[in-house]
Amino acid sequence: AFGDDKKSDAINLYNLAAELGSSRAYLRLGICHMEGKCGLEENNEKAFGYYSKAAALNHPEGKYALGLCYLNGLGTTKDPLKGAACLYQSGLLGFRQGMLGLCEVYQTDKYGMKNVKSFIKYNEEFSELYFNGSGYFVIAFMYLGGKDVKVNYAKAVDYLEKGLKLTPYPKFYCNLADLY
Repeated sequence: AFGDDKKSDAINLYNLAAELGSSRAYLRLGICHMEGKCGLEENNEKAFGYYSKAAALNHPEGKYALGLCYLNGLGTTKDPLKGAACLYQSGLLGFRQGMLGLCEVYQTDKYGMKNVKSFIKYNEEFSELYFNGSGYFVIAFMYLGGKDVKVNYAKAVDYLEKGLKLTPYPKFYCNLADLY
């Protein structure tokens, strides 16, 4: 925030905090190396190392960043299974983006792991874990539109009802009424 003259101070402070065991400092050092911030050159290998340390200390965003490294082969060998595991752990630790990222891994073939059953399972878990109907709504509309599953109005109704118990969206009440 203060300009170029403070960038090295920021790195020194992050390093000091990391030496004292701060998972947040490890995460920030990883970000600085991954994105070439704070006067540092981009270095995916160093970023991966710092993300690994943050993840080892159960930092939710650190586990998420580590998962993305594994999924995309940034600073390490590409390993979608390890990546998915890190995203899942991140989500369980409260970082919503981790669970959403995991759902994407199983929804698309981007990482070679498309799996409709896993996609449904983790969307269900997302909704229950975060008391948010969004995961259920996604599944409901899969069944309504026949996306990767056979059209099944009974299942769509079931998932809409589950989602509305967690998140009362007027639009989805109307969708449910249309199905009745």
